[in-house]
Amino acid sequence: MWHQNLPPNMSKILLDPYHYNIANGFLTATGFLKELEAVKGRSRLTLFLPEHRASEILPHFVDIQSFGPVKKTLLIKAHVCKGYFRLALLQSTMQQKFPTFATYAMGVELYMLIISSHNRIVTASSGIVEAKLVKILYGHKPIVVYGVSKVLFLKEIFGNKL
Repeated sequence: MWHQNLPPNMSKILLDPYHYNIANGFLTATGFLKELEAVKGRSRLTLFLPEHRASEILPHFVDIQSFGPVKKTLLIKAHVCKGYFRLALLQSTMQQKFPTFATYAMGVELYMLIISSHNRIVTASSGIVEAKLVKILYGHKPIVVYGVSKVLFLKEIFGNKL
């Protein structure tokens, strides 16, 4: 995809125009894509991006397009962890909490992703939504990007009503 000696272009990885348009909209609308571009050379990153069809299975009362900028930013940041977590590591994890960019943004131990694996099937949970890891979109150090089956809503923002 890219020449091995060049750092990857985060926009090209993340802005798949069809399968990941929920994440695309949030990444560009919130300016978080620029933040990721700025840290990509200094940080290892793992992203869990919801597939487009994740929007089709949202509860009827959830309209993510109506979210304000703060809620959108926290939501997309809750899908990104500092660190390069390759698939083999995730598949061997019984259950572990990982801090997200939202955790660091808020300065507290909230907004954690709970990663677990059973029979080599990896799931990511926000505490109220559990999503299966469905695809590896990109996986070369220092960045790995996974597709997940659902939007990982935050119980700290949405409560337990989802």
